[in-house]
Amino acid sequence: MLDAPVSGGPRKAATGELTIMARGSAEDYEGALPLLRAMGTSAPPDPRTR
Repeated sequence: MLDAPVSGGPRKAATGELTIMARGSAEDYEGALPLLRAMGTSAPPDPRTR
């Protein structure tokens, strides 16, 4: 499971340019990357989650 708040609003959501700040296990983060990339750019994961 990831905690992944987003920033950017409706305009950025429509163009797939949201900023996503994901936090969770490295395994969950890697598994979610295709979906996260489809929605926008992912801020680097918090090193404490690795």
